[in-house]
Amino acid sequence: MYQSIVENTCAVLDSLPTPIPDSGLLAGFGREIILPYQDMFLNDNYHFPMGTAFLKYGIPGVAEKAAATALTVSDPLRRELLESISLVYRRIGDYFRRYAQAAEQAATGKNARLLRMAANLRALADRRPEHFDEALQLVFLMWRLRSLHSRGGDIGRLDVHLRPFYQRDIETGYTNDREVLELLCEFWHWLNRVNSGDSLINVMVGGKNPDGTDAGSQLSVLMLHATKRCALTEPHINVRVHRKLNPAIYQAMLEVQFMGHGQATVYNDEVVIPSLIRRGVPEELGKL
Repeated sequence: MYQSIVENTCAVLDSLPTPIPDSGLLAGFGREIILPYQDMFLNDNYHFPMGTAFLKYGIPGVAEKAAATALTVSDPLRRELLESISLVYRRIGDYFRRYAQAAEQAATGKNARLLRMAANLRALADRRPEHFDEALQLVFLMWRLRSLHSRGGDIGRLDVHLRPFYQRDIETGYTNDREVLELLCEFWHWLNRVNSGDSLINVMVGGKNPDGTDAGSQLSVLMLHATKRCALTEPHINVRVHRKLNPAIYQAMLEVQFMGHGQATVYNDEVVIPSLIRRGVPEELGKL
């Protein structure tokens, strides 16, 4: 059932270029790479945000988990799906290795920026991300692979998904807020190179956890600061507000709104969440 989709997806991954940017740390490409309609996009709905398994397990981890689970299921279609996921993720890892090699060759052994880019790409091919820069690189490339046809697609709760990497790096001294803000601005610029306008490139910050505690963080503030500094169309920045939201997020949100760009859009958790629950939406989905 999935053979043609998998073959097409692997062919697309094997044909992708490995352009080396003139500046910055994030590898990737913008709207210059646009594929015609492909089978690999057949069942995607770009309104839904990406999953986070690749952040939790890494590219090889997802491949291994899917392959291991395939051995335990009796339904042939489900087994084929899991085996297909494993194959595609291994191919993604191969693409990252090829990209790392291109960056290493461009560095000629002495360009520190490109060597760090290559190291991040090679690490992501072999293990799950450990640092903020690795995690952001992984989010961008996985989002870009998803948006090869659409040039858009929801990103989701980026501050929540990247917060563990951010907090760990801040605590260990691996990075600081200035460096994180620079990386976020670089990411924002990349998103605008892919598309601009009615793009579905939505990032949600803030909000609360299912237990009622604040899900916002200093990383949420930095994402709003990046939006203000870049003053670009993308991403469409949204803020989930509630009674316990960090006041610094409110302040940063207002500063973005005062720019007059029509952002940041506000969603009130105190109203929206109870309404969704009354209509049968499981509260556990608040973790996503």
